Amino acid sequence: MAKHTLPMPNGWFMVAFSGDVARGQIKGVRAMGKDLAVFRGESGAVGVLDAYCAHLGANLAVGGCVEADSVKCPFHAWRWDTAGKCVDIPYSDRIPPGARTKSYPVDEVNGQIYIWHHSEDKAPFYQVPKIEQYGDDDWTSDWVRYDWTLNSHPQEIMENAIDWPHFMQVHKMDQPSNRKSIFDGYMFHWIIDAGFSQNQYGESEALRLHGENYGLGFNLTRYNGAQQTISVGAITPIDSDRLSFINSVIGKKNGRSNEQVMGELRAQMEEQAKVVLQDFPIWENKMYRERPILCANDGPILEYRRWAKQFYSEPVA
Repeated sequence: MAKHTLPMPNGWFMVAFSGDVARGQIKGVRAMGKDLAVFRGESGAVGVLDAYCAHLGANLAVGGCVEADSVKCPFHAWRWDTAGKCVDIPYSDRIPPGARTKSYPVDEVNGQIYIWHHSEDKAPFYQVPKIEQYGDDDWTSDWVRYDWTLNSHPQEIMENAIDWPHFMQVHKMDQPSNRKSIFDGYMFHWIIDAGFSQNQYGESEALRLHGENYGLGFNLTRYNGAQQTISVGAITPIDSDRLSFINSVIGKKNGRSNEQVMGELRAQMEEQAKVVLQDFPIWENKMYRERPILCANDGPILEYRRWAKQFYSEPVA
């Protein structure tokens, strides 16, 4: 199992796709080392609460139900709104002062639901970007996606984006060229030209990859190769040493039918999944070296790690 000393990061982290939580539905999710209740009220508003009722601890996501824009506990029917405030106790005319449960800031964007986690409960200091192509008629109508669970930490996953030598060794890709990385506040950009010597489309495929990483939980990558696509990598800690990694993609139709392009994207995702899976034995069995010995061509590893420190409340070496 991977060994690391990194704490739980702060930031925006995906907990569900919008289509997975219908009006009046509750979904139990494990994230950030906690059990959560994700629900959509009758108005369409999404709330995310600590799954365990602040009254006597029943799990709201197991047997609870949505009433208006609140969750009704299955145990004593106390109702909690999206802000975590108790709004009704059916057998009492008086709600105790301060009757609240833990709630999380929510951002529903690009057909995905994100929560803001901060170990000190500080307010969000950046946002998940809106992808203009999502919902555009010239792009596929929804995400084609792959979901994985693995033993690792989000910082380790994100570090691969600028670990240039591993592209050749692990993925058998051509030497990345025109490499560029820019660390800018809460995000970093990276651009490379790369390719595969062999793939499903023929003998070779040249790719230009342009990535934008927002915090340690969201990566947006634009691929310009055999197809023009936009991929989102959502990385959410489940516990301190386990995470959810969801890769989803939309593609430009260029006059083709939605069904045709969606089919092509599924085939492309099969190829990309094989590439991602090549990293799993490394991620799940490596040790995080706080002071690694690096050479001149290792890429901006230390610059990336200095950038990542801003997303922790605890000190990181």
